[in-house]
Amino acid sequence: MVFAITIDLFGLIPAIFITGVIAALGDTRTRLHEAAAIGAIMALGIWVVFVLLLNLPIDALRLG
Repeated sequence: MVFAITIDLFGLIPAIFITGVIAALGDTRTRLHEAAAIGAIMALGIWVVFVLLLNLPIDALRLG
């Protein structure tokens, strides 16, 4: 649900980052900086695969 809302508002990279952080924080042992690292790595990896390699027309960042 979070991904569906945030991708239209903010673009692919922020949507993946936010979704990854929320998913990582589902485990009570995960610290905030670890969740942020997981979100950043997921966002970068997914951006590389879908935007760079597959050349899909997805807004990486939606500004304004």
